[in-house]
Amino acid sequence: MARKLRGFGGRSFKKSQGMKNLMKLQEEFQKKMEELEARLEEEKVEATAGGGAVKVIVTCSYKVVDVEYDVDVVEDKDMFKDLLIAAFNQAIEMVETRRKELADENLPKIGGLENLL
Repeated sequence: MARKLRGFGGRSFKKSQGMKNLMKLQEEFQKKMEELEARLEEEKVEATAGGGAVKVIVTCSYKVVDVEYDVDVVEDKDMFKDLLIAAFNQAIEMVETRRKELADENLPKIGGLENLL
């Protein structure tokens, strides 16, 4: 007979159905996270600044894929720097928004873990 432990309300310490469900939920969540990470590697956002004079393409895993710019913009280094900063900041905001959207679409809802990403 299994020994009863006082810390568990006098119940035998066995894997309960709740623990099995929790482990199953954890495995499902981990699989969904891996799928989400793969999708974030592929998903791209495009941000522009200066009316399209500078364009930045970034993956949703925060990797810069491409930077395009008009040759005329390079002549004024300070303006070029400001446009690059603006384009990158916009791209980062777009990535964060898209990551949240994808997480909401693809991850199972678990109470208390809504703001994971």
